[in-house]
Amino acid sequence: SVTVITRKLVRNGETWVTLAVRDTGLGIPEKEREQIFERFFRGETSRKMGTPGTGLGLSICKEILTRHKGKITLDSELAKGSTFMIWLPLSPVPIEA
Repeated sequence: SVTVITRKLVRNGETWVTLAVRDTGLGIPEKEREQIFERFFRGETSRKMGTPGTGLGLSICKEILTRHKGKITLDSELAKGSTFMIWLPLSPVPIEA
């Protein structure tokens, strides 16, 4: 199953809108957790199971968030699932030319 939760959080004086996407899937092995945000990376389990994909989705998401001064974090536990948390600053971000 997949659960989506949105919140407004204040951390270190900054206000954020967060979006947590939590699943109850297989989880992501620790050795793959940093690589999962790299372009074209596909986890070993996904490849072995024949799950379709290009390995671009999370890298594109991270790039968009970075350009908006946001971030994405991952918390995962094998055999229990993963939570991806998207953080976007609620305060205005200066536009760079």
